[in-house]
Amino acid sequence: MSDKEENFFSNLKSYLKAVQERVAAFFFAIAYENIQEKIKEACDLYIDIVLSEKDNLKSLISDSQFKEDDNNFIKRKGYRTKEVFAFDLMTNWVYERMIVPHLHLYLGLNSSECYLNPETCDSDARLGWENNSPRKINSNYDFITNAPDGDHHIELKSMFIHNKYCANFKVFCKPKDKINIDKYHIIFCHFDGLGNAKKETPSFADFNIYHIPWSKLKKCHIHYPPQLDRKPCYLVHFKGDEECITYDKKGNKNVGKILNNSECFYMNDIIVGKKIRYDDLKPYLIEDFNYEDILKKILN
Repeated sequence: MSDKEENFFSNLKSYLKAVQERVAAFFFAIAYENIQEKIKEACDLYIDIVLSEKDNLKSLISDSQFKEDDNNFIKRKGYRTKEVFAFDLMTNWVYERMIVPHLHLYLGLNSSECYLNPETCDSDARLGWENNSPRKINSNYDFITNAPDGDHHIELKSMFIHNKYCANFKVFCKPKDKINIDKYHIIFCHFDGLGNAKKETPSFADFNIYHIPWSKLKKCHIHYPPQLDRKPCYLVHFKGDEECITYDKKGNKNVGKILNNSECFYMNDIIVGKKIRYDDLKPYLIEDFNYEDILKKILN
């Protein structure tokens, strides 16, 4: 293998392991009866999505200039490499599609099963990197659910860092509808180290899913974290956070106390929570995949 092929091969394996951990954590937390079935389904979906994008993925491996002239692509990938950007998207799609049939049960809206918003750029689980299929960033939320008071819009966000108790939400997720702001929600999955394709999985994690109404999120102060290309973000604190660390537009760091006022406060609406030992998840994970065969199908 060339160096590029080896790097792709490594990502192929690590992201498949990551998506299994994410799916296993969710279904373990909700006490689902047949987690093994869901893991198999997630793995099949992951491989199907990867192979459906084999032309784009082959270009990522073989062409260093691939998409260099696409400003929208460069903007979306941000600080990530092109390959990591592709795997992040594909892995997120698998997790979203696995949990969306169950999500409405925990929203407290007495609503219908959530469904994918057809107006989002990723609703078809395709990278859409062909010249005749531009992918545009928009503020349309991931899912829609029908409640007695009308449609509610759900954006799904996740974090996979261990022992981190704050998160940044980019301002572009701001809904266009200012009148019905109470019908827009963030569902935030804090994996606490599980499902992180770039780091070793911790032996113990505090897995929580938070419901963050947009009406609360919009009150949080905005800052410009350098790790997210200094894009404007809402800073959200969770229990366990000890300091309010913000960055201004020039990258200057400010450290202060969490004031618990209208702008600087803790989000604490946990709708799913479970303390998980990795040893409890490990029996559900599948390891015997023919990764070499998948890579050959992409390169041929």
